[in-house]
Amino acid sequence: MATKSHIVDDIEATHQQLEAKTLGSQQHALGALSRLSEAYESTWQDDFDPSRPVENDYFLFESQAAQWTEKGLQMGKPMMLLPPPAVVESLRAAEPYKVEERAWLVLFYGVILTAVRAKDPSDDFTSTRLKHNLWLAFNDVRILLEPNDVNIQALMMLACHVEDFTSPSLCWMLVNNACRLLQNAGITDRRLGPQVKYRRRKTFWALNMLDKTLALTFGRPPTFHRALAREIEPPPVIELMEYKPHRPPDGMPSSFGAHHFHHLFLLSRVMGGIWHCLYEEDYNIHTIKQQRKELDNWYFEAMRVLEAALLVEKPFLSEASVRSLELGLRTMHSGYLYLSILLTRTCPELRNDCVLQSREMLCLLEDMVAHSEEVYNGIIWTLLCWPFTPFLTLFGEILTHGASNKRQARQSLQAMEHLPAFLSQMGKRNALARQLEVTASTLFTHARSVVYSTASDQGETAGPPSALTATPLLNEHQQLAGASDHDLGPFHHNNGTDASTVPFSEDFLTWPDDLFGGDATFDWFAWEKDFLA
Repeated sequence: MATKSHIVDDIEATHQQLEAKTLGSQQHALGALSRLSEAYESTWQDDFDPSRPVENDYFLFESQAAQWTEKGLQMGKPMMLLPPPAVVESLRAAEPYKVEERAWLVLFYGVILTAVRAKDPSDDFTSTRLKHNLWLAFNDVRILLEPNDVNIQALMMLACHVEDFTSPSLCWMLVNNACRLLQNAGITDRRLGPQVKYRRRKTFWALNMLDKTLALTFGRPPTFHRALAREIEPPPVIELMEYKPHRPPDGMPSSFGAHHFHHLFLLSRVMGGIWHCLYEEDYNIHTIKQQRKELDNWYFEAMRVLEAALLVEKPFLSEASVRSLELGLRTMHSGYLYLSILLTRTCPELRNDCVLQSREMLCLLEDMVAHSEEVYNGIIWTLLCWPFTPFLTLFGEILTHGASNKRQARQSLQAMEHLPAFLSQMGKRNALARQLEVTASTLFTHARSVVYSTASDQGETAGPPSALTATPLLNEHQQLAGASDHDLGPFHHNNGTDASTVPFSEDFLTWPDDLFGGDATFDWFAWEKDFLA
């Protein structure tokens, strides 16, 4: 029988000492420590002594090691560091225990775990063992404390690409820590060599994009001050040309990936201004409109360039590659709508624009479902969390004006129906998406009860959808907005989810007040705490 590790004993002792003194919200902190200890114990199964060889603690995957190593090297180019030859040889030989700098193992197992899950989501046998290896590699405090390039990239990998590993709050903390390590390591310090400065500049812009994205997603302050993005120039497109995830035939042009990254880097500057406008300045319609104009200018230029790049490359690419590039355009359009909604939702003068863009963004979800290896659809938490902002915007409109303007309310309801359907599809890829589907369905049911509040309403035919409303994404369990409340039950049971065990699956009116911020922003960390409680 496995023995408990020292950290488990320490946590349990701390719990016993503080239990009598703990009241109110402090109980949650101890609960979190308790869950961490249980997860740690279930992962390791025995004491881990870092001073002894760990050959028997890793799953070695001898038959796949060489193939996986080549795959990891190819998938990492050109944005990730290439490991030293000694590390590559150890990975090829299925000898991970010989790699002293564990961050290389975090990068390797992170890439391979993502690839395995994308290829066969049902292969729990392999993915569980890869996740074990990933945890074992990450069990090194140097990754969190030593400011070097490989540690920074390891944290970025975990935060953005290893969906089985992260939650919203953990993603935010990992990116925050990576930003601090980069600041400590230096970006443009005169003592750094040209190659190091070149590498750090690319890392800064990738991190700045993540930093500002998560800040505007979760409503938490960014780590990098927006002035940094004005002082440090983004890499020119020519320096990003090696990024070609969908390689055309030799000699054929391929610049979509480079332009895509370049315009995301430029967007992070705009996002820094949006954060400042929303959270650090007094409310001012002039600044709102100014930021919206900057966002519009960025968007129209980005789409002009990317649509031209797609037009040039399309004849030389496979059908799957073309779909991927088109998804990149839709993702960029969705991000533009999200940021515009953030700017306009608290401005009465722009409220109508906000409602129309909210419907449009939700209707894009039909074509946004993608597997975890897709390179142009952003990180999982923007895919899952961003649609809730337009969803809640329309939800608020229905609660406020639904009874008096039924036609507009029905159009909003038709758009809202896309989110539970989208989350149902994403639930095949991510466990939290299945829980979010129940949360969204609960809100949808409540909104629908406002729009169709009487028997006569149930028999009415909804007016024609607006030009921004696409056909709802449905499956055999999901009904159109005109169906009865009773028929909405299957929303709560897709993917085998028991709604009674999911937080916020009961009536919306019973939800805790602290789930929403002062500006009606959904508090993702509060949702996560209740979900994990």
